[in-house]
Amino acid sequence: MSFTINEKIHTTLDYKEISTIAVGVGELIKVHEAAPKPDKEFIERAKKLVNRLGIEMYSYPETDFTKKE
Repeated sequence: MSFTINEKIHTTLDYKEISTIAVGVGELIKVHEAAPKPDKEFIERAKKLVNRLGIEMYSYPETDFTKKE
C-alpha cells in the first residue's frame, strides 16, 4: 500500500470512532508537552486536528444523539 503526502482521504466515521481518535491524540499531546524539548509544531497541528474533529461532529445535528426531539 502506498500514498502520497498531499493525497486526501475521504471516509465515514461514527461518533465513537471520532471520540476515540480525539482521546488518543489528546493523550499524545500531553506526552509531547511534557517532553524536555516539546515539538510545538506537532502539538499545534494535533490540537487543530482534534478541533476539526469536534467541529465535524457538531456540524451534523441530524445525527447528534445529545439533542432530544
